[in-house]
Amino acid sequence: MKFNWLILIFFLIIISAFNISYTFEMNNPSVKIIYEKFETNKRSGDIIVFSVKLCSSNYLQTFSILPDIPGLNEDSELKYIFNGKSKQATVNYFYIVPKNIDNIKKISFEFVLQDSNNKIIKEKNISIK
Repeated sequence: MKFNWLILIFFLIIISAFNISYTFEMNNPSVKIIYEKFETNKRSGDIIVFSVKLCSSNYLQTFSILPDIPGLNEDSELKYIFNGKSKQATVNYFYIVPKNIDNIKKISFEFVLQDSNNKIIKEKNISIK
């Protein structure tokens, strides 16, 4: 019975290592954006939620999320400065689609992570109805 538990724990450790390897890139800061699509197109007043996993082999310095159109929430532009001792972090980000989006087909989000050596920029586009 104990042997089965050891095998199960070993298997869970291996799966966790593979999940980290999807996020982590050697010698570069890494950004993994997780976005659940409940609807394919968003409308005015809808909430968009991102969970962002950040990691680096060096210390993280700054992270920002910049939408091309400011949201209804005041903190739709996120700028975070790390304390200089973090190598990984998870950020949950909320964006409320604004009301003045008549002729707009998409909203773009720019994710910028900088560590002590490098900077990485990723972009995510969300369709608007």
